[in-house]
Amino acid sequence: MPDGGAASGAAPEPARRGLTATEVLIGLICLAGALAEGSANDWLALLLVDVHGAPAAFGALTLTAFNLTMTIGRLAGGAAIDRFGRATVMRTGAVLAAAAILLVTLTSSLTLALVGGLMWGLGVATIFPAAISAAGEVPGRGNRAITSVSTIAYGAFLFGAPTIGVLAEAIGLDRALFLVVGFLGLLLVLSPVMREKTAGRPGRAPATLG
Repeated sequence: MPDGGAASGAAPEPARRGLTATEVLIGLICLAGALAEGSANDWLALLLVDVHGAPAAFGALTLTAFNLTMTIGRLAGGAAIDRFGRATVMRTGAVLAAAAILLVTLTSSLTLALVGGLMWGLGVATIFPAAISAAGEVPGRGNRAITSVSTIAYGAFLFGAPTIGVLAEAIGLDRALFLVVGFLGLLLVLSPVMREKTAGRPGRAPATLG
């Protein structure tokens, strides 16, 4: 009689403990999105008022414009992802956000700075939610992957503002925001991991880190 343990219909092995490499990569993407979003809320108005000499009301207006386009982008993001794919939408958003940060930091025109604020909000709109969606598709991990990715991203809220603040003291706020551009560039490199899950081979747990 064949050994029962070798039966061809054996159930897939349960997911192992620890982070998978995919979760780490998606977590870094989520962190970059959270950093780009949080840095606007923390520093955009201050940049315009203290560095560019804009009136305080204009700084508040530009921050409102950022949040407005971010909200619109999130409402429309699902349809865009359905049509063009998650990785494509996220890459487009990252490029738009990076260009917006460069525009806001380098321009001397308040009109262009306002345009940059609008672009910044639209660019970051889909990054964080799309990364959480991708985490939910990590094979065999489900809610555990969402928790892991969210925890990694939380580092942006813990350390993002203090890090930019320290850099701003050393090199100026406009240059300090280039850190965010760098993280958005990293996001572009990691973007293939955001592709929608395709049918794969059953019964294989993802490799873990630890």
